[in-house]
Amino acid sequence: MKKEKINGLTLTTTYEKFSKKIEMNRKLLVKMLSKLKDDGNKIVGYGAPAKGNTLLNYFGIGPELLEFIVDDSKLKQNYYTPGTHILITSPDKLKKIKFNYLLILAWNFADSIIKNHSYLRRRGVKFIIPVPVPRVVN
Repeated sequence: MKKEKINGLTLTTTYEKFSKKIEMNRKLLVKMLSKLKDDGNKIVGYGAPAKGNTLLNYFGIGPELLEFIVDDSKLKQNYYTPGTHILITSPDKLKKIKFNYLLILAWNFADSIIKNHSYLRRRGVKFIIPVPVPRVVN
């Protein structure tokens, strides 16, 4: 309780500020993805963790923006994301199709995902890290 109080977690203003940051992030990411899509780009998602699905649902990102999502877990492959109904498939599909952007939904693993899929960079694919603010990594 003492640590929570010291860190402002007992104050309503802390959560109001956090809410404003989330809303700004939502607007920026949806605007970015929509513009990329309108410009004819194909966007694929990487990772289907719970936090990624929370982001997709709250931000209203569905199959109209993402072609599909890949996930390393065979338990998630050939199913759809809850709420947004985006197909989850094997990362092998990344090697077989042409796309322009990879939205990393497991953003806490962004560095290793980018490193492990460096061949995509050579193909011109750019990575989007959505949190804490959306940014494109070449």
